Amino acid sequence: MDEPEYRNEAMSNNVYSTLRSQILNLEYTPGTMLNENDMTEKFNVSRTPVRDAFKALQNEGLLEIRPHIGTFVTKIDLSDIADALYLRTVVEQSVFSDLAFFYDPIQAVKARVILQKQKELLETEKAPDLLSHTFIRLDDDFHNSLYVAARREQLSRMINVHIAHYHRFRALMDLGEGRDLNLLYRQHTAILELILTKKTEELRALLYEHINQGFAKSAEVIYQYSDYFSGSV
Repeated sequence: MDEPEYRNEAMSNNVYSTLRSQILNLEYTPGTMLNENDMTEKFNVSRTPVRDAFKALQNEGLLEIRPHIGTFVTKIDLSDIADALYLRTVVEQSVFSDLAFFYDPIQAVKARVILQKQKELLETEKAPDLLSHTFIRLDDDFHNSLYVAARREQLSRMINVHIAHYHRFRALMDLGEGRDLNLLYRQHTAILELILTKKTEELRALLYEHINQGFAKSAEVIYQYSDYFSGSV
């Protein structure tokens, strides 16, 4: 790959990853129009990296490109969330149950460090939005550490590409104070201990509750932010 092509790809990846993170964290809310010219100025790049990033985000269902009209952040699809929760539940129940048969306390050091960071974060006095965004990152780090330990990190990456609507919904639940972060921390701690003690049936039950509980209690938040969702709410 020659230098200009390499630089274009690097710039496209930077625009893509930054915009993706901002969309998932609701810095760009559903329905927001993204202007191509504004993005070229923001990232100090030509139109090509911006267009490449827009296409990649469109392929993930995060952007809708309407010819001759504009590019818009998509609304959150509730049916997509239901499918994402089902996918994540089934996969993690399987992957983490398999992990229980060869995971040991020494391997679990990384997960315990992440749990300690979660605990310390919850004991701080950060603003609620900053607290929730930071906790989300640590939440992802914890689950991903278990995928890595199970040697299934590629599977984790594949799943994350297909559950973008779920990630935004999770951020919205935190914005609306619809999730109990202390409960999530306690569940993370319990998940790790169940893996280490090889209690796979209890682990499967807890994973189902852990992954699905937010959606089950989301009616108030969905009503409050009904403009963010596609279809009738």
